[in-house]
Amino acid sequence: MWSLPDINRLNEEAVKNATKLNKAVKTGYLDGIRIKCDWCDKPAEYTYPWYDVFSDVPKGIIGLCEEHDQYFGNPSEGFFTCDDCGKTFITNYTWENYYTFTDDGDQLCLNCYFDREISRKDNWITSAEDVTWKRVKASRHLIPVGGKHWNEHLEFIGNVEFDNLSGEKVTGFSSTSTKEDGLDDLRDLVEKALLSHKKCILILDARYQCTVSIGVYVKK
Repeated sequence: MWSLPDINRLNEEAVKNATKLNKAVKTGYLDGIRIKCDWCDKPAEYTYPWYDVFSDVPKGIIGLCEEHDQYFGNPSEGFFTCDDCGKTFITNYTWENYYTFTDDGDQLCLNCYFDREISRKDNWITSAEDVTWKRVKASRHLIPVGGKHWNEHLEFIGNVEFDNLSGEKVTGFSSTSTKEDGLDDLRDLVEKALLSHKKCILILDARYQCTVSIGVYVKK
């Protein structure tokens, strides 16, 4: 299984290099050397700063010639451009993708998708009776492992992990309980949330190779 890199270290390094990268995007030169196309040795005609969903600072530069610009992706293989914020993001570091496609066909980074979905009234629940298996399966993937964007808006109550295939509650490294046990645990978390808040939301807040985490959140 792929492991998530040290996000804090990546962010610290990105802050140090931000001025240099931003200048390189404008000039086409990085450390005095002409940026070349990522797919051939031609000089890059297009330079894109790329980001991840863990900070607003660019992590690197994609260089593309006229022939390879948008040829293997948008703008290149392993990256995507968010239809809301317009930034180019790395697709993933681990098994978890950092984008989603909406019903309208928009491709959004998870941060922009988060902003859209928490504003929708029908995503919020007001009773533990609303926690059905259908509702759990419909939980939106809005938060990546290690993501912090949600911290500005929501408070975490608790989570339950489920097996990707069977839906059974994961209780240990290689052990599971029943699906109903997982639902009961989520209902308990919802009841806890509603003691001090009028509503809460179920969010798929981590996707691993074999399991997913469903978290209960309330507005701050």
